[in-house]
Amino acid sequence: MGGLETPQKFLVSRNAMRRYAVALRPFREKAMAIDPARY
Repeated sequence: MGGLETPQKFLVSRNAMRRYAVALRPFREKAMAIDPARY
């Protein structure tokens, strides 16, 4: 489905993924502090 994907949509999805990663970072760091063996 590469022809249907527009560059603008791709950029929006990348911005969304970046925001999602930034939102999850504190929880992930907390989890790593609690149980480092899992990561």
